[in-house]
Amino acid sequence: MSQDAAAARHPMPIGPGPGLSSPAPSSSHNSTLMAAAMQTTDRILALAMLVLTLPLLLLAASAVRLSSPGPALLCIPHLGCDGTVFPLWTLRTTRMGSAPSTAEVTKLGHVLRIVRIDQLPVLLSVLRGDMALLGPCPERALSPLARGETDQRHHHPRGVRPGASGWVRMN
Repeated sequence: MSQDAAAARHPMPIGPGPGLSSPAPSSSHNSTLMAAAMQTTDRILALAMLVLTLPLLLLAASAVRLSSPGPALLCIPHLGCDGTVFPLWTLRTTRMGSAPSTAEVTKLGHVLRIVRIDQLPVLLSVLRGDMALLGPCPERALSPLARGETDQRHHHPRGVRPGASGWVRMN
């Protein structure tokens, strides 16, 4: 019988021999490096997208400012990784002075919402490191979850940075 035939019947295990130990992979070190690499990639891509869309963002902010009184940008507190609160910036698409639940969307705001230009300032939160480009939807800081209540439809996993876009918004 040939040596190849014997090896096929009794395969030898690949790995360290008796008395030798294999080095255990450092999963915490690898996950830390992976998280840092992902955050760096998110920041580089967000910066590139902001630079490319800056003229459009400035034009839209000017149009919002001229079309109705009030600031062009709104800052809304949201929950981030591990329950930290961070500012989320968006272009204003509603009239100032109305309650958030009954806010009247302006004509320009309707157009900005359709083409999603109103969400371009969210990239500033990605640059700051508060958000990722892809991840679960950020929750408002005044939501029921912020008060300790649970709602399975809007469960945000703790320890995960919220994203500017995610599976739910893409489908």
